[in-house]
Amino acid sequence: MVNLQQKNRRKQKALPPIRPAKIKKQKHRLLLSAVLGVFIALMAVGCSGGADPLWGKWDLDGTTVYVFDGKGSGALELPESRYEFRYEIKDGTVSIDFTDEKVRDISYAFVVASDELTLERSEKNDTIIYKLKKQSNDA
Repeated sequence: MVNLQQKNRRKQKALPPIRPAKIKKQKHRLLLSAVLGVFIALMAVGCSGGADPLWGKWDLDGTTVYVFDGKGSGALELPESRYEFRYEIKDGTVSIDFTDEKVRDISYAFVVASDELTLERSEKNDTIIYKLKKQSNDA
C-alpha cells in the first residue's frame, strides 16, 4: 500500500511556485484594462454630445427656441423673453420645471429622430404635437 502512494506521488508533477511579482503584474494589467475601458466609454459619451438626446437648440417656429444644455438645465427663448428651467428625462418623457413660477411647468413625451424633435402631450380630449428642428449643438 505504501508503494502505491509513493508511485502516485512520483507521477504527480510539482506545481511551479507562485511568484508574488507575477501576481502583482497581472493585477496591474487587469486594473489598467479596466481603467482604459472606462476611459474609452467616457470618451464615446463625450464625443456623442452626451447621453442626453435633447442637448442643443431646437427651433419650433422661427420665434420659439428650446435650449437644453445636456445637464438638466435649459431655457425657452422668445424674441423678448427668456425663461430658464430645469428638466428631467425619464422613460421617453421630458419634465420641464420653469424657474419663474408664472410659467406653467409641463411634461412631454418626446422622440428625437436625426435633427427633428417631436414633443407630444395630452390635454383634456386633445393630443398636441410640436415638431422642432435642431438649430445647433450649442446650448
